[in-house]
Amino acid sequence: MKFIDINTEYKKFQRDIDQSISRVLKKSNFILGSEVKQLENKLKNFTGSKYCITTSSGTDGLLLALKSLNLKQNDEIIIPDFAYVSPAEVAAVLNLKIKFVDVDYETFLIDPKKLKKKITNKTKVIVVVSLFGQCPNFTEIIKIIKNKNIILIEDAAQSFGAKYKNKNSCNIADISVTSFFPTKTLGCFGDGGAVFTNNKNIFKKITYLRNHGQTNKKYIHNYVGFNARLDTIQAAVLLIKLNKIKKLLKLRTSKANNYYSKLKNNKKIILPKIKENNFSSFAQFTIKTKFRNRLIEIFKKNKIPFSIYYPKILSEQKAYKQKSKNKISKILSREAISIPFSPWIAIKDQNKVIDAINKL
Repeated sequence: MKFIDINTEYKKFQRDIDQSISRVLKKSNFILGSEVKQLENKLKNFTGSKYCITTSSGTDGLLLALKSLNLKQNDEIIIPDFAYVSPAEVAAVLNLKIKFVDVDYETFLIDPKKLKKKITNKTKVIVVVSLFGQCPNFTEIIKIIKNKNIILIEDAAQSFGAKYKNKNSCNIADISVTSFFPTKTLGCFGDGGAVFTNNKNIFKKITYLRNHGQTNKKYIHNYVGFNARLDTIQAAVLLIKLNKIKKLLKLRTSKANNYYSKLKNNKKIILPKIKENNFSSFAQFTIKTKFRNRLIEIFKKNKIPFSIYYPKILSEQKAYKQKSKNKISKILSREAISIPFSPWIAIKDQNKVIDAINKL
């Protein structure tokens, strides 16, 4: 049993993927080939965004998004404390002043009430992280920042395909960034990402920034940029998988429902809470339990893989250490555990996981 089964996905789509890669190899157009533009067009159509710029990773996408905003050193950026490191990492690289905010216990997502208290007149950017496949309460967040001249960025690395009140993740915030890391809902065969926006000026600037700050004229550099392009081979892989995304999302929902139905009576765990009007892409299936150490022992004994997202919150990390009163984030770091999950997980393997959890 694998924690996330990406090998089966390749086998399912192998013929189409191999042919798509082969076409790139024959053309030898490995950098910004035609497949990159095709993918960007299909991605923006899927999300409903006006513009899409593919990037070398989700993290680089966040870096480009922030770099496009002409922020000054020590401008404030608010980031959830219970999240992957990428938003904090790129904010630190750009010398922004990071403020960590607590999250909601039920959903793991940024808490709008606590966010409101963190905002000052120096706040320029808020990064909301759509975690484990679900979007946060965008209605409340957008209401809070209305008329405050604050840019809202969605870190959608774990939520491609998700919806909030029938709006697609990657097309709700001012700028959204997703990741195509191999284990994501839409994953390539290496690193990759994309930035989405409806702002033409931001789109143009990010397009330049990802290619060494180069304008439409070769070797003319109007900005200090980066080498942050998506490889054409990765675009070729993603084009095939994007054609299958609706099927993949249905499979994820089906496998998640199997866990829900067979674990709902277990009083020693708390299942993922999907808010009303939300559609989760179920990037992971993450439960909470006050008996995590005991569950880990059971998993190890039964050779069941698992993962802890996240064992240490961002404000406790050496590189980003701050005094923190974010109690919910700290509790989640002790109670959250992700169990084996993918569109391709076999029912017999799910049953093995369920039986193990029910031994708690």
